[in-house]
Amino acid sequence: MKKYMIFILMLLALSINADRMFKADDLKKLGLTEDEIAKIEEINSRYNKEKLLIYAELNLYKAKVEKELLAAEVNLNEVEKILKESLEWKLKAEMVEIKKRLEMKKLVGDEKWQKITAWFKERREKIKDRVRNK
Repeated sequence: MKKYMIFILMLLALSINADRMFKADDLKKLGLTEDEIAKIEEINSRYNKEKLLIYAELNLYKAKVEKELLAAEVNLNEVEKILKESLEWKLKAEMVEIKKRLEMKKLVGDEKWQKITAWFKERREKIKDRVRNK
């Protein structure tokens, strides 16, 4: 169980930080200007702060569920209530990510955006492979 939780926390950290794991040089190679790179870094920073707060809330809900599951008699109605409340935070996390992507896409245009998303996808796969192979 402990190894499973550590693995989940690692994946969560990777997913939160994956978009910040680029270097300006990499974005330059994709054809972005210095100004675009600076604005992308600002967008990332702003939205990632918001996502961290949301994930902190989600972790609180996860802890509440775990606490309920440790009880001698589990109250499934309470577990369901907690899970339903947490769905609102999951929705907020998804919306933050969508807004961030749309803002970046608007900034750089469709052609550069396709290059960036392909690069990020390749980068994430490499990270996931490294995590799996450890």
